[in-house]
Amino acid sequence: MDIPTILPTGNEGLPPPEPAGALTGGQNLGQEDFLLMLVTQLNNQDPLNPLEGHEFAAQLAQFTSVEQLLSLNDTLAGQSEMFTLLAETMSDSLMAQGEMLTRLADSLNRSSATDLIGLSVDVPGNAVVWGGAEPASLAFELGAPATAVQVTIRNENGEAVRTLTLDGLEAGLHDAPWDGTDADGNPLPEGLYTFDIQATDADGNPINATPLMQGIVDRVGFGPGGVVVWVNGQPVNYNDIRSIGWPTEDVMAPAIDASSQEVPKDGVVKTPASE
Repeated sequence: MDIPTILPTGNEGLPPPEPAGALTGGQNLGQEDFLLMLVTQLNNQDPLNPLEGHEFAAQLAQFTSVEQLLSLNDTLAGQSEMFTLLAETMSDSLMAQGEMLTRLADSLNRSSATDLIGLSVDVPGNAVVWGGAEPASLAFELGAPATAVQVTIRNENGEAVRTLTLDGLEAGLHDAPWDGTDADGNPLPEGLYTFDIQATDADGNPINATPLMQGIVDRVGFGPGGVVVWVNGQPVNYNDIRSIGWPTEDVMAPAIDASSQEVPKDGVVKTPASE
């Protein structure tokens, strides 16, 4: 007996199903594409072999998973934009804070620098002025503890006139007073002298030693390069100041003479021995 062919129901007027890739015009399926495929499948199922309930439930679960993934993707995209805006806002805020701190530091430096006028300071430089009265201060800074330190004083011709020996000094600032005499104890003429430092540790290895010039701050300048103070008539960067103190008579008197001795701007006097 021939069994009549039963046509599927519910698909009248529907166009034939399109390939999956044609549903969205791309390679990725969206929620509407997935739902359209599911409805098309239900409309075209075989009445003699309908879709089982567990299969339909599984497909609905897949649809729900796809929907959740798409929603999660949208959420992550929104968070990414939010984090980008937050990063830009924080960057702008940090830049503004940096500029504000720079201006604040500059303002504080200007204020504190003006208070230095008339005070004695130590700055990098190997020049020292012997005034003929109170001992001159030969200041220097050690980068590490030193077992032995030699301070050599030279005249304007670069000739060594006196050597001071110091033992067992810690790292940091130090001061070696000089009474203006030579190695034989004879008084030397007043004027501009230079000195250099040689320091070694217990094993005889050299240690970094920076000679410092002592003088009076007579004025302060402000410019694009920062705050500058004038010591003994010479410009010195504010950040190069190593120590500050009340001026003594031996510092105040030669401070006036130092400007006439033409101390170089870097405070380092070149002598024949040092060239």
